[in-house]
Amino acid sequence: MRRWNADVMLEPGLNKAILSRLGKKCRNFSRKERAVAICLDGMSIKPELVYNAKKDIFYGFPYTGTQKKIERNKTSILATEAIVIMVSGLGPLSPNKFKNDTASRSGRFKQAVGYMLAHHSLETTKQLNMITNAVQALKGRGLYPLVLILDQCTTNVKMIHEAGAIAEKPIIMIDSAEIAVFYDNPHLIKNTKSMLSKHNAVFKGKIASFSHIRQLYLKDQICVPRLVPKLTEKLINPRPFMAMNVAQATRTLSHSVAVGLEYYALSGDLPLSALTTASFVNFFDELFDTFNSKIDKSTAKLSRRSITQSSYHWEFLKEAKEILTNMHYTANTCFDEKFADRDSKN
Repeated sequence: MRRWNADVMLEPGLNKAILSRLGKKCRNFSRKERAVAICLDGMSIKPELVYNAKKDIFYGFPYTGTQKKIERNKTSILATEAIVIMVSGLGPLSPNKFKNDTASRSGRFKQAVGYMLAHHSLETTKQLNMITNAVQALKGRGLYPLVLILDQCTTNVKMIHEAGAIAEKPIIMIDSAEIAVFYDNPHLIKNTKSMLSKHNAVFKGKIASFSHIRQLYLKDQICVPRLVPKLTEKLINPRPFMAMNVAQATRTLSHSVAVGLEYYALSGDLPLSALTTASFVNFFDELFDTFNSKIDKSTAKLSRRSITQSSYHWEFLKEAKEILTNMHYTANTCFDEKFADRDSKN
């Protein structure tokens, strides 16, 4: 399909040709292999107006693929964001299915099926309508959409709330089907690192602080050999837009950083309060690995192993739910949990 896509004319909206091709490719899939996730993500684009003389059409205006092309457009309002809808398989495929095609290294297939162009942001009703059409189109081709994965931008949060999803039950109903809503793991770990760099966290009733990680770097950088070599100046004082980098967040909130904090705290080079920060870092490292797990066997970390009905992940997730429910942020100058609620930021 990847080679075939190169010859497909792409226009905003759901691409019927791609959906039709995807349906034919999935005819021999088992019921388990037909379970898919719908992924929604946006990216900024440079506003530009282009005229296609062959088709006598101007490109560059906001367009979802559903409006009439004869509508009047203002040249002062051009598309600044592209929102893409992708379909991804939830389970591994047999070796002979999608071979050398759209299958990823993990054995799951993924395929973009449409996109929309918006000025700054898309209206929640239009975005939800696009997702509804995607669910209906996929079900009509024999696939079973079970999960909607998106980031925490304002439009997405507002959209799922309007669709009826709540924290206690993150489910929306589309075309008589229950679709679970899931904020994607990379954005969550980036947001966690960003919040910790600006505020202290009240974690398990004690204070976790990014200042401890900064002290760890200053202490460890002069040691030979280094205990945490991947903790660099770029992670401690990131340049503009570096906060968007997932690798920067996972290297900061990593198991090796947690071990480094524990070692220097117990050796007396860091305050003992750094042990709480070590516990915070190790917890989110394990949480990230749990939601990103896909390896059947891993001798390094149990959390990286695939989730099964009997795996330890369920007990950990039960504990994680309680921890996250009680966790909140406070001012980065507060190091006494007794006064944390005074300036808390939930």
